[in-house]
Amino acid sequence: MQPKRPVGSMFAPLRILLIEDDKDGRESLQQLLTLLGHKVTSAADGEAGLSVGMKMRPDVAIIDINLPKMDGRQVAEGLRHSLGEDVRLIAYTAYDESYAGRRGAAFNNWVTKPAGLPKLLSYLDCKGARWS
Repeated sequence: MQPKRPVGSMFAPLRILLIEDDKDGRESLQQLLTLLGHKVTSAADGEAGLSVGMKMRPDVAIIDINLPKMDGRQVAEGLRHSLGEDVRLIAYTAYDESYAGRRGAAFNNWVTKPAGLPKLLSYLDCKGARWS
């Protein structure tokens, strides 16, 4: 049995889909995740994110909630329906967890930005039950 790789290891990069409409936030997070050794594809709106996700079949999708054209919850539901439980869906949003409890059923995890970046990074390798 191989030991679990640490987050940021270059040995087993994740395919990450990042869907964020804020250009600076998207580019900064994409650069950080790339420096950690992951292959990151990004989209600036919900429709593009869902389309890209269906084609690339990411290991992890990091999704803002308040997106143009299709909100992040709809994107997550579409990815979950099409890709099943194999994809890890992380909400990375300004909305707090009280909103998550009402609206986050398709997500594995919910992280409030920007201070939640360490928490977000800790979820990249975690497997387990959907966020509840």
